[in-house]
Amino acid sequence: MKLRNFGAIGLVISLAACGGGSGGGGAETFDQLASRGNGLIAEYWETSLTETMPASGTANYRGIAAHSSFYTNPEDIVADPDSLSNVEVTANFSTSSMGGVTNNFRVPGNSYPISGSLAITNGIISGSEFIADVSGTLTEDGIPVMYDGIVAGGFLGTGAQALAGFGITDATVAGLGTFEVNSVFIAEQ
Repeated sequence: MKLRNFGAIGLVISLAACGGGSGGGGAETFDQLASRGNGLIAEYWETSLTETMPASGTANYRGIAAHSSFYTNPEDIVADPDSLSNVEVTANFSTSSMGGVTNNFRVPGNSYPISGSLAITNGIISGSEFIADVSGTLTEDGIPVMYDGIVAGGFLGTGAQALAGFGITDATVAGLGTFEVNSVFIAEQ
């Protein structure tokens, strides 16, 4: 099975349909994150799920996540995200566990600041698939928003060279209530 056929992970070819320079981490702009995400999608679009997973060792993955409080369909999330972010994951194949962080959140036009990060914890690797918790607080345009949810997905290519997945989180704003945020992500070693 290939990334483009992997259910909710079937991302569209163009992440956010944005241009911009290629990014190198740190404080990348929305357009730079989109450009890097486009490159990852293009590189791994035809890549199959990993058939033979590593039995030991660790691997570090770095990539891009797209987030939406409006869309649930991955193609729509990627085409019109509320925000983009970096995602970093460490997989421990010896213990079948994983964890990581998503940070450097950016909105289209960098119109308002988002600070903070979300932790990816308690990850379990089963075959070529994974599931993990995600939680933390982001400050969005001066307003604290608490996130709590899950991420799930699969490893791609020979030797688990990449991973892709989706996430569903509850975002809670004090005094305003809770709403759902959906995410898709792709990352490589």
